[in-house]
Amino acid sequence: MTDVSLHGDIGFVLVVHRRRDGLVAEEIYYAIRNSDGTWQEPDHLSGGLVGIDPQVARDVQGALRGETMTGISDAESLIYTGRFSIDDGYESIRFLEVLTAPWIDHIEVADRGRPSASVTREPTPHTLSILVAFPEERLLLRTGSDGSVIHFDGAGVVADDEPGTS
Repeated sequence: MTDVSLHGDIGFVLVVHRRRDGLVAEEIYYAIRNSDGTWQEPDHLSGGLVGIDPQVARDVQGALRGETMTGISDAESLIYTGRFSIDDGYESIRFLEVLTAPWIDHIEVADRGRPSASVTREPTPHTLSILVAFPEERLLLRTGSDGSVIHFDGAGVVADDEPGTS
């Protein structure tokens, strides 16, 4: 297991592994926590080749191209969250796999849709992390005050500058 992202009673896991052919691959799983605190059996959401070896410094530096963070994979899945009764509890959730420089120990996450919300610090125990955005979230990811920035929005979010939004 490379990284975990918890959103209340919904957990997401990024697993990075070496395949039999020597290539590095990733898999994303999710599970829901029951009311007694136990987790349901995880469901597989996606997987594929990473394209680099996140444990090889030269590969990481080449992929970062002088930045401290970059998105390497962006996916969206319709999953059961149970948060709302609309659509039988299913929502379209976005996932971003982020590659960070080895010296980066956290990513600062701010929800641009809720300016009063505090900035959270997502630890980066490995150079490859998973970040999750729910439909209502408009996230700003930053690796420190002078580091790289990524705008990462949940599914179905309309940009502020489009007509008819409020």
